Amino acid sequence: MGADEAASLDTRDRKERGFTPELLRGHWAAEAAAVGLEGPDQVLALVRGRDAAHPGLGRDEVFAHLLDAEEGMCARDSRFNEAHVVAAIAALGAGRLDVARIEELAGDFLSSEHVVRLVEVDLSATRRRPPEWSTARHRALEDRVLGHLTTLTTAASVQLPDDAVASAIDGEPRLGSDQAEAVRALCGPGPALHSLISPAGFGKTTAVHAGAVAAANGVARCWAWPPRTRRCASCAPSASRR
Repeated sequence: MGADEAASLDTRDRKERGFTPELLRGHWAAEAAAVGLEGPDQVLALVRGRDAAHPGLGRDEVFAHLLDAEEGMCARDSRFNEAHVVAAIAALGAGRLDVARIEELAGDFLSSEHVVRLVEVDLSATRRRPPEWSTARHRALEDRVLGHLTTLTTAASVQLPDDAVASAIDGEPRLGSDQAEAVRALCGPGPALHSLISPAGFGKTTAVHAGAVAAANGVARCWAWPPRTRRCASCAPSASRR
């Protein structure tokens, strides 16, 4: 550190001790006048008097942000209320929009064709909540998913080979007897859609993984199976979320 300080002192000009505050004040005043600044009041007016509206932050840009799949209103939840929209627009504006403009944009968004007003099924007083919306794109996705689930609940699947199921269970030494039985149920005959429900930490993910391994190995050795009978083992969430 000492060497660094010495090198810094050796390579920079010595301070000019003749610059008094009065001399500097006059020098700075001359520089300000040269660029059109006539005093503190004018500088303050120029700084505080700038237009808060940003020409690049229009209605289309705000709507595009609110509908963005990664950062928009449905990026982390399937529903939102007016307060959520106002907060999102204010954050996007970063001080460039006043309150009236933020509220105007929020109202325009909630009355546009891009969103769908949700109907609250539970009307009990204890569950009363502000009006909520979802994006039209997200609602369409939900409808497609529900349609696929309805198809799966009515489609029958063929039982996977016993040796494939046994091999998958043996490959997961942490499985308990109840979890192994759950794997056999997932791989047995019945509807193409199964649900595995238990509290967190009870081995749902491990059991579903074993079922997926059994399905992959069983289908790989049974190319004659029709595609509609091939199973798809998916997620095993511990908690539901709207």
